[in-house]
Amino acid sequence: PAELREAYRAAMRAAGEPRRLAKWIGYSPGFVSVSADGKRIATTRGYSQSDIFVAELEQNGKRIKSERRVTQDTRSDWPAAWTRDGKAILYFSDRNGAFNIFRQPLLIQTAEGLITGRDDVRAPQISGDGRWLLYSIWPAKKKEGSSTDPVRLMRVPQSGGPAEAVIEAKGAFASGVDAAAGSFPDFRCPTTTSKSCVIAEAEQNQLIFTAFD
Repeated sequence: PAELREAYRAAMRAAGEPRRLAKWIGYSPGFVSVSADGKRIATTRGYSQSDIFVAELEQNGKRIKSERRVTQDTRSDWPAAWTRDGKAILYFSDRNGAFNIFRQPLLIQTAEGLITGRDDVRAPQISGDGRWLLYSIWPAKKKEGSSTDPVRLMRVPQSGGPAEAVIEAKGAFASGVDAAAGSFPDFRCPTTTSKSCVIAEAEQNQLIFTAFD
């Protein structure tokens, strides 16, 4: 009954100032329970982690065989693209703290860092003409979980050289706590020079797709 709920709330009072019991970096607390005497607390500690696997296709792509794990670390690894010769995978990983971009040949367990540092860089793609490696730099997430700072799309020559800005996309966290919006902006590039790259941006309750050269 509503009266009982109100009485229960009125009876609850803080016994003192709150204090931190644990400091877990990279982990999330789960369900919490307290012992009958109030002296012990039990909780779960959760951690999400992703890896990259490759597999061969047969029967015209209807069946997977020979599945094999590519990344062997215990951090989050997200595949984004293949190199043009199909011998290596481009992906981004937080194994160094912030997300960095790596290239890893399928037959070698050691990855090569392509774009590293403190910036949060993601989504490596190769341009249609094969000359450029494109990627995005995400802004630092504000404490309140929202930011209107733009995501910068960058390019660096495949042959080596300095990075250059391409375009700016709508802020990564402009939609606040909306989990789906946290996946955007995102972009893809074709494997042919006759088509343009396309970027998807989240704006309120819709996605906007834009072609860019």
